[in-house]
Amino acid sequence: MAQTIDDAKYLWQKKLDNGHVRIGFNDIARQEIGEISFATFPDGLAEVKLGDVVLSIEGAKAVSEVHTPLAGKVAKVNLALKDHPEYLESPDEEKNWIIELF
Repeated sequence: MAQTIDDAKYLWQKKLDNGHVRIGFNDIARQEIGEISFATFPDGLAEVKLGDVVLSIEGAKAVSEVHTPLAGKVAKVNLALKDHPEYLESPDEEKNWIIELF
């Protein structure tokens, strides 16, 4: 069974100048998941309700589903994570963000 990642303990949220909110992995999530080898987004990710899965990952320590802590329309997803799942391991918020909502 996949571990669930869906609360403030594991995710950072940042309000952007355009009013959107970016969500990404924080230090606790990176420590608990370990090295990440795979990341995929659900198909048709246009709008999310609280608790919807926004990313599935496979890490050294767990297979996990990331659930959104917010509801909203999807402005952007970090598609670079598909080819570079290791970006989730970075402390750089320009790399480790998952989704941007409005």
